[in-house]
Amino acid sequence: MPRAAGMNLHLLGLIPDLGGASFIDRLADNAACVAALVKPGRSQDDASTRLRSCPLRQDDAAAYRAIERFVVAVPRLSDRAWLRTLADPRHRALTFERWPLNPSTDSDLLSLYVDPFAVNGIIPASTGLRDSRDGTLPSCSAKGGFIKVTWTTEPGRPKEVAKWNVEILPSEDYYGPETDFDVDLPHKSPKGTLRACKLTINLDSEDVERAPKTVVVRIQALDRNGQVLRLADGELAQATSQEFLLDATPPSESTTVRRESASSLPIARLRAVLAGAEAETESSEGWQESDLAYLQLRFSRSHASRLALSIPLRELEARNPST
Repeated sequence: MPRAAGMNLHLLGLIPDLGGASFIDRLADNAACVAALVKPGRSQDDASTRLRSCPLRQDDAAAYRAIERFVVAVPRLSDRAWLRTLADPRHRALTFERWPLNPSTDSDLLSLYVDPFAVNGIIPASTGLRDSRDGTLPSCSAKGGFIKVTWTTEPGRPKEVAKWNVEILPSEDYYGPETDFDVDLPHKSPKGTLRACKLTINLDSEDVERAPKTVVVRIQALDRNGQVLRLADGELAQATSQEFLLDATPPSESTTVRRESASSLPIARLRAVLAGAEAETESSEGWQESDLAYLQLRFSRSHASRLALSIPLRELEARNPST
């Protein structure tokens, strides 16, 4: 009975497995391999690239190359007919119990989430996004714009995170799970110690037309083998940002926000009003230290200021929050 159940896993969208009752222990890896091959983060990835995203060891060269030869020969991996092909007796050497699985790396990562773009209801220019006036999604220029994301983990310094995979993807909530856009969207792999990444988007006019309009940024925690780690609850260590739009509007030539020092908060507010900013939209972007400690303030997307304080006084204030 277990052997028959494993052979018919293709009916459930999984790779046939003839390893007996132990196929149940491999179901999570089976599903991960199918997802990487059928629905990769970037639909333009070729078969070999998709296979490298599977949780497989490449040191078992014979087994890995046999699998690679098979998937490379599949005309369209997103068409799951190849799963049924693996149930054919001619392909018994490629059923899932023979795939050289890479044991998952233990990590103490409990949670991972992408920080919201807005700060106190305002989307800072530093995110690269343009805030909408009509309540629609914020937008980013696909012709020379950028998107900057930050993320938070628990604990703050998780073990075994060698690097991150940061990529722009079509929104699954908007387009559904089966998305296929023939355009290369930006991605990076920053070091595991980082918690921020900036992706520059510079598509030509033809690619802009083919690109998805509603997108997200996905963050994945990767181990030293480039495999996605799992959280303590067994879920994949990945998170997506809020949705935003890609459009063909070139970025503004002047994207630098004016930031001047002020001796006091009232002076900073007055200068903002005189510059045409809406002072009631004031928000704080935190402290930065240089020669002095500077409290970064923003009054609109186009006007910012900072208040200077000596570093010893700033440290004293931090020790006495009631003052």
